[in-house]
Amino acid sequence: MNKLIQIALSLVTVLAIPTLRAGDMIIPAKAPLQEAASEATGYVFAYGGSSLGLSTSSSFVDPGSTTTQFGADLDDGLIVGFGAGFYSNLFGGSRFEMEALLSSADYSSFTVGGFDVPIQGDMKTQGLFLNILKEFPLGNAMAYAGGGLGIGTVEASFLAGGSTAVNSRDTSLAYQLKAGIDIPVSDRVAIFGEYKLIGLSDRSSTFQNLRQETDGFVSNHFVVGGRLSF
Repeated sequence: MNKLIQIALSLVTVLAIPTLRAGDMIIPAKAPLQEAASEATGYVFAYGGSSLGLSTSSSFVDPGSTTTQFGADLDDGLIVGFGAGFYSNLFGGSRFEMEALLSSADYSSFTVGGFDVPIQGDMKTQGLFLNILKEFPLGNAMAYAGGGLGIGTVEASFLAGGSTAVNSRDTSLAYQLKAGIDIPVSDRVAIFGEYKLIGLSDRSSTFQNLRQETDGFVSNHFVVGGRLSF
């Protein structure tokens, strides 16, 4: 929770800064592409932040088609990511980018057939997305919003009931929606605060001789990071 508060305070600070100046001159994060051929056309970025706790729902199906339902809750976790993209004047100012990310959170509870079972372990999610973002000038800052499609891989590793170890890995289609604000700190560097919603579709994996079916879920994240234009 302390980590989440720190991230929220950082985001509020970013949103509260109206301008950043060098002397008396306002420095933009980037100039419009059409102004000069020498202006930045590409960028790289990286970020880190907090993943809010989520819940998952799954089932085991044995060879006799008997289904056992179970659910799990996770604590708040961490997320990091990086990527690269390019600027476009399409739609009056937009970006196209590729983004890779990794999030991790510990399990906090596990329920089978309505009964709570002690659990230890974590879940890691890896994602790779192609995004499109629309930019919205906001004073001397730049707001943006958009989303992307890609793939997500979930690795679950936990010990339930003190004796049953489960390790699974499966990949499914994924999507994300995100919105944020860039604050320029030089002619090529900007910092940003961003909200991300990441969704994964239903997926299937194998645990010993059982088929594990996991319902799709969405997760919420707050991140801060930096972007370097070139």
